[in-house]
Amino acid sequence: MNRSANRPIYIVVVYRDSMKNNSLTELLTTKNPLMKKPSVYGNVLDRYLFNFRINLDKLEKYMPSLKWLEPRNVNGYGVVSFCLVNFKGLTVWPLPKALGINTVTCAYRYSVTDISKPEPSPSVYLLGRNTDNSFVNRFGAQMLSSKVGKITSSIKKDKKGDLNIDIGFPDEKMMFSATVLQAKYSNKQNSLLFESEEDFEKFMENGKSSYTPATTDGKYSRLDLETKPYRYEQVNARINANSLAEEWDDADLVFDSAYSALGKKQYKINNMGLYNGSL
Repeated sequence: MNRSANRPIYIVVVYRDSMKNNSLTELLTTKNPLMKKPSVYGNVLDRYLFNFRINLDKLEKYMPSLKWLEPRNVNGYGVVSFCLVNFKGLTVWPLPKALGINTVTCAYRYSVTDISKPEPSPSVYLLGRNTDNSFVNRFGAQMLSSKVGKITSSIKKDKKGDLNIDIGFPDEKMMFSATVLQAKYSNKQNSLLFESEEDFEKFMENGKSSYTPATTDGKYSRLDLETKPYRYEQVNARINANSLAEEWDDADLVFDSAYSALGKKQYKINNMGLYNGSL
């Protein structure tokens, strides 16, 4: 039996810090390819993103001290979003989706630039993933290498046809609440982040990798999204509650825009291993 098969592999990555003009050698711990965790996938019934503007220096203040991530500049601002995804048939690849779980998931996320390689690339940092399903809450961490919090969710249309989205913590405190106005309106909310729906689609397509605090202290889990490009439409929305604005009380988050994904698509998440956060 090859005893080295269960040992972690260490990869040395060298990149140049253009600000200091010197080379940095970074050590990233990845999973042994033979022990790679399975991917998870499912069909997305609904996906909403509620976007907030933030000054870049304020965003940097709340970011973890990671040399390989920096705030992504979008028209002079940082972008913080609340992302909500309604899954049907979420399961382990390649098991049939008919055996999967229906769940609403959500996360606060902000856009970053990954500078761990010679060519910087757009990415996303998630403060933490959440689910309204107890099974996913209990066992999701084993698949994603990061904690999955428990939420309550209510997504209902009222008599006017407006969609009320309420996401709560287990103690019944509200995490996020918004109303998506279904009535057609002539004046869409002016966005300072995105000039058009096509601009937002490009922004999303260029950020399919994500980092999240891992279940292992000092490590960060990287997950890569594998899906066909989404079409999005801008929707008129009203924010009723935003717990992150309370937590980041001096961040001055400004609601900028909201978008809804069009159509139902398969959504596959690949676990790419762990990054060492102490570098």
